[in-house]
This record gives sequence, structure tokens and C-alpha cells, in this order.
Amino acid sequence: MGYPGSEYFDPDHPLMWNEGRDGTAEYAEAAVEMYIFASAYQIPRLRQDAMDRLVWCHNHFATEQSDQYSTNYVSPQILVSACQNTRPGSPLRELLLEGFYEFSDRADDTFKAIFKNVLVDVSRMISDHRGSIYGYWKPCDYHEHEDQEERERCKVRVDMEWEREEDEMY
Repeated sequence: MGYPGSEYFDPDHPLMWNEGRDGTAEYAEAAVEMYIFASAYQIPRLRQDAMDRLVWCHNHFATEQSDQYSTNYVSPQILVSACQNTRPGSPLRELLLEGFYEFSDRADDTFKAIFKNVLVDVSRMISDHRGSIYGYWKPCDYHEHEDQEERERCKVRVDMEWEREEDEMY
């Protein structure tokens, strides 16, 4: 039987879904909720783990699913929830806005679902040309390290290079 939710995850590689389904977007949404929870209860290591998982999701989309872009990585609902529960400049907000900027189709209706102060941040990214399109993100860029020394000591607990065997078939 296992722990609650164990039917969905491979216990040896908790970043991946079992049963051959991808689920990266759902995983990203769960990581956003994990970050919000960790922020509310001031659990810095859990916040960092959530960011690592979101970076992994981005890198998965950027490298493994380049033909499936649009709003798959960051839906407007996820972005709105994150922005309602974080302050401007929050690492979560920055990461999600960069993902939205990178993956969204600026011609679609997703902008209508985002409230105005978030749209200002997205507009700034577009005008500043921030975010490398389809680039590989580094987790420490979104951690809340106090200084460079702490950044250098950081140990990312998420294997950014790991893939399922089934993924190698595509």
C-alpha cells in the first residue's frame, strides 16, 4: 500500500510519475502549493525543495517536451494563486513569471485571467527581454541564499539530470 499518494510516484525517483504518464504540469502545480505552504509556516528548506522541483519541471519542458509548449508549464490559475500568496519579488513569483513569459502564447486569452499587477511584471519581462527562451535553469537562481558562500555550499536534492527509461524512447 505505502504512504498516501505512493501510487502516483516512483519511491526511488519522487520527481517522476508512475504508469508512463508525464504529469509535469500537475507536478509543478503541487510544487507551487508546497512553496506557499512552506512560506506560510516559515520552512525554508521545504521552500527550497519546492523551487528545485519547479526548476526541474521547467527544464523537463524545455528539453523533453519542446514540441508541447504553450501554457503547459505555468497555467494562469497557478500563476494567480502564487501571486495572491506571495509578495512582489518573491523567488516563486519570479520563477513562475519567467516560465509564463517563456512558455505562454502572448496571442491567446491567458492574459485575461491574470490580474493587473501581475501583468505589469510580465510586461516588464517582455520589455526587458528577460528569460532565455528554452534555456536550462539553475535551482540556486531561485533559492534565497544570503550570500555567494552559501550559494556555493548549497546541495540541490533534486536530480536535475535524471530521466525515466520510457522518456529515452521519445
